[in-house]
Amino acid sequence: MNILVISHMFPKTSDSHYGLFVYDQVKALIENGHRVTVISPSPFAPFPLPYLSQKWKRYAQVPLLMKREEISFYNPKYVAYPKGFLLNRSGKSVFRSIKTQCRNLLRFPYDLIHAHVVLPDGSAAQLLSKMLGVPFVVTIHGADFSTTIYRNPKCMGVVRETLASAAQVIFVSSKLKNIGEKLFPDLSSRYCIIPNGVNGRFLVDQQEENNERPPECLDRFLLLSVSNLIAYKGIEYNLRAVAMVVKKIPTIHYLIIGDGPIKSELEKLSRELGIEEHVTFIGAVSNEEVKRYMKMCDLFTLPSWNEAFGIVYLEAMACGKSVIGCMGEGIEDIVSNGETGWLVPPRDSNALAERIMHLYRDEKTRVETGMKAKKTVCQHFTWENSVGKMCNLYSEIIARGRGGSSST
Repeated sequence: MNILVISHMFPKTSDSHYGLFVYDQVKALIENGHRVTVISPSPFAPFPLPYLSQKWKRYAQVPLLMKREEISFYNPKYVAYPKGFLLNRSGKSVFRSIKTQCRNLLRFPYDLIHAHVVLPDGSAAQLLSKMLGVPFVVTIHGADFSTTIYRNPKCMGVVRETLASAAQVIFVSSKLKNIGEKLFPDLSSRYCIIPNGVNGRFLVDQQEENNERPPECLDRFLLLSVSNLIAYKGIEYNLRAVAMVVKKIPTIHYLIIGDGPIKSELEKLSRELGIEEHVTFIGAVSNEEVKRYMKMCDLFTLPSWNEAFGIVYLEAMACGKSVIGCMGEGIEDIVSNGETGWLVPPRDSNALAERIMHLYRDEKTRVETGMKAKKTVCQHFTWENSVGKMCNLYSEIIARGRGGSSST
């Protein structure tokens, strides 16, 4: 199949974690023998915007054509406004930029267009679909329903129109599909769930799982979080839980990988709680370093209460680790509470502290849960598995367009 992927999230540098799941999916599609063209729209950054923020400076430095490992991708510049102003029009802007800056790509006979998120990508895909006469699908990753539709009433209308025009609307978790059914119940016949997968680098061998620790960590009980440091990731509640158990677990040490706008607040909180010697803020690191820390830790905990799916949990589980997440989130598709991981109520430090104590005292359960978690990931949440479902869906949609039969 010849597939056109449109995603502004496609990671533009080799060390970028943002949108890595889109790259991994594209790579898996190519490895399955499909021809994939990637368009990753980037905001146009005229003077003086590059001098006002680092974000707009980075936008200004993005060239039209880039390459990440073996995958080339195109970055047409479109008109976007700070703070999501006129976001409802962004799809049309992306469509115009693709027509003018990537016109040679549009001469290729695509079988299907796959967009990731509605605005701006899905809205642009809808217009390209009409122009090229090919079907399009859109994957909802979370932001469309958590922020985009609330920007202004027109955004809600554009999201609805795009979903209604798509051949299929793909959700990465049951949580998102349930939200979609509440928002637009009349479109539910178009909905399906295809979860993301885990990058193969995290599917470690048995011999790799207990990574050699540095000397200073040999006798420590290591907790780990990997996330952007923003409020809803729940790092604050992990810190408060550590403060509750530190007297009973004097060897506990909490490693926090990632950076973000509340890092200084979290560092201040660790000092106020008197646990700064039991906490290390590592900062942003490479994917290989993330894997190293995941193999090293005893327990992965990320009590996020706004998690559409949560690939980071899959990565820890693939390394054979027990994980702690929150009830009512996308992780419920991944974790069976008490079997392949542990779920606690959101914003509940007491529940976190109780679970950490339990898993510290019961090493046998902790290890067994981690092994079951790894088995679950290997059987159900690899990119090979995910892309297999995706390709079946593509084939069904293309067959419907050609007048063929469909199994759905």
